[in-house]
Amino acid sequence: MILLPCMCYSQVNIGNRIPTICLTTEGERCIFPFIFKGQKYHKCTYTSSPTPWCATMLDSNGSVITNRWGDCNTDIDTSCEIESKTLPTCTTIGGPSPSKPCIFPFRHNGVTYSSCTTDTLGQPWCSTATHANGSHISGQGKYGLCPSTCPGAEGFTTECVPGKTWTKDCNTCICSAIGEPVCTTNICTNNCKPGSTWTKDCNTCVCSSTGTAVCTEKACPGRCTVVSGPAIGRNCVFPFSWGGKTYTGCTPWTYSGLDQGKAWCSTKTDGKGGHVNGDGNYGFCGPDCAAAGSDSINIKERISVVTNDAVVFEENPDQAPE
Repeated sequence: MILLPCMCYSQVNIGNRIPTICLTTEGERCIFPFIFKGQKYHKCTYTSSPTPWCATMLDSNGSVITNRWGDCNTDIDTSCEIESKTLPTCTTIGGPSPSKPCIFPFRHNGVTYSSCTTDTLGQPWCSTATHANGSHISGQGKYGLCPSTCPGAEGFTTECVPGKTWTKDCNTCICSAIGEPVCTTNICTNNCKPGSTWTKDCNTCVCSSTGTAVCTEKACPGRCTVVSGPAIGRNCVFPFSWGGKTYTGCTPWTYSGLDQGKAWCSTKTDGKGGHVNGDGNYGFCGPDCAAAGSDSINIKERISVVTNDAVVFEENPDQAPE
């Protein structure tokens, strides 16, 4: 009898190998890996986007086809793998939303930011509220100014915190609502003799014991100073145009809200006399300011502190100036 070797096999329990499927929020299937700007991705990525995304169609080289991508569904589909991303933390120090955490990344004007930006405002700021797609909620004051310790705000001084006052040489400065210092314009010189006096416009100046000039701050004829609002401390610019009308004096605020009925003016105009909108170049007039034509009003009774402000990213003459 010839004994043949036993061909025995251990029984292996092979389970169903069904690959997990990652879907976009629109229900399309993600394709991995994909190439974007020369980089290969095996997971949903935050690259150039405030929300994780994936490719839904590739060309022959494996690169994502333009406009054939989607946001990965992370709410109900846990099969989507998302690349890890370390985002900076930052708390605002001023602006319409102070002491609020920045939301990174956020999208503004088609650009995605993972740090504070100076776009539109000129001062480093960040979004404090975004839509579901990660875009900044504009026009509602959902932003704040960043301190110099935040990424993107390096090199900017934190001396100017909205509402803060200080002295510079012989002048007094106040930080406006948009984080810009506004100072008096007294003449500071070490050549004046202590005790000597002179006039500047309608103001009286005296040389202090330290040799610096200190002047009164009377409202000179033809001038109007903003006493509240984003451009506090600045002079009104007359005439100015806004919403298809030209104003030679302060005009009533007719855009509802807490400021309804107060008198306002522009503090910066372009070469054609139009109000420069979007950077807080406006404010509410002081008691000695002239009203615009038939819009004569008792300005003194309407002065109060502005509690709301917003960055405007697109000018609309039918909306309130910002």
